[in-house]
Amino acid sequence: MAEGSAPFPSRLELVYTKAIELQDQAALYYMPMPGEGGPEPPFARLHGPPPSYEDILNLEVALQAASAFARPTVALVKHGRLYGLASAESIGEAFTLAYRADERAAEWSLAGLNRAVTEESARLLAKEPIAALLAPGYEAGALELLRKRKGFKVFQAGQPQGQREELELRGTIFGLLVRVRERGSEPELAEPKLEVVSKREPTLKERTDLCFAWKALAWAGPEAALIAKDECLVGLGVGQASLIEAVALAIRKAGPRAKGAALALPALPDRDPLDLAAAARITGIITSSSLADSQELIRAADEHGLALALSPGS
Repeated sequence: MAEGSAPFPSRLELVYTKAIELQDQAALYYMPMPGEGGPEPPFARLHGPPPSYEDILNLEVALQAASAFARPTVALVKHGRLYGLASAESIGEAFTLAYRADERAAEWSLAGLNRAVTEESARLLAKEPIAALLAPGYEAGALELLRKRKGFKVFQAGQPQGQREELELRGTIFGLLVRVRERGSEPELAEPKLEVVSKREPTLKERTDLCFAWKALAWAGPEAALIAKDECLVGLGVGQASLIEAVALAIRKAGPRAKGAALALPALPDRDPLDLAAAARITGIITSSSLADSQELIRAADEHGLALALSPGS
């Protein structure tokens, strides 16, 4: 799309080819890039029944969320929404951290990995009640273990093919909604450049968790509040009527793990989230640069000794 050009033509002509039949009377359609051959989905089914409509939504979020991080990372997704996320030294450790952070939410989710599955990590994955698995590759012994589970869906992510579409489409009873995609599909997102506006600078650990939390927030859903500690999602508030209720829910889910953690928010409309975070002994907050330039909010952060960081370009 040329810079400054209108992204929405007066006449929209699209040609898609059916790629795969899905469960529940659904199908996945695909628009090949110029010069590509036949239509193929960007994943392969290695075990289990065909994917469902909801599986496709989960596969998209899991693939993009896990691959946004450089370290071994596992994303747990249900209903097209992120419910667990952790980075660690190994993919098995990352899965354990992501799953144990909220076991009830993690049950029967799809686990997306940004590393190949080893036989050791397959043993961990096979014994937990997850519904499906997506990874860039599998050792032969790992795949053999996973195939012993009946009904378990195992997918392998394909090679990135670049940006396929600049427009996101959604059918409604009024017609076809079209908008520019808000999230890219880069294999690895750059670390956000933090602008610290509080008197207290975040420690190296806090800075790491603030960056992790901000990147994870992109996959948590609109108006979400996300708490991260040691590069693991420990508290998530989504689906609430207001942002302050989302913060309260995230803090409740985090429990004692909120102490020393980082809180990511899409906005900071007033000081209430700061007060709640301080009461829970959260030590760092990151939010959008366009919505947190109030001197009153900065003073409130300084009153509590919080490290308040903004993410430029958000």
